[in-house]
Amino acid sequence: MNSDVRHLSMDTERVNRRIRFIIKWSPLLLALAFVWLFFSLRRGPVSIPYVMACLGIGLLCGALIILDYSRKYTPLLATLWMIVFISAPIFLDGLFFPNLERRSLSDKMSYQYISTVLVSILGLVVIFRRRILKYIAQADVEQIVGP
Repeated sequence: MNSDVRHLSMDTERVNRRIRFIIKWSPLLLALAFVWLFFSLRRGPVSIPYVMACLGIGLLCGALIILDYSRKYTPLLATLWMIVFISAPIFLDGLFFPNLERRSLSDKMSYQYISTVLVSILGLVVIFRRRILKYIAQADVEQIVGP
């Protein structure tokens, strides 16, 4: 029983270290995502409504991710943002490009979609950076001292 608690504590510590790394370096990661977005938008024609829809999906996914980490772990939120992220390109392609022939599923996750969603998610992380770090620090204290 004690080894299970120790193993769970080590997993939690590893996850918190990853989250802190992403939050600490989020401005640099956001800048790199903007560069990737710039180059992906030069790849081919893209419409402004498509980019706005991708930004909206990114904001939705980012909000669900932040909500997931601000509460105790709930598999529903993690599953929901993954479903939105994976199914959105299929919906967007049907909505914005109905006359194009059906491509493979790997083509549906285009560079433009992924880079736009990544910019949205990292933008939210940068905006709520202090709050997330404050919440993680409070959760660490509660884990050490108790609720």
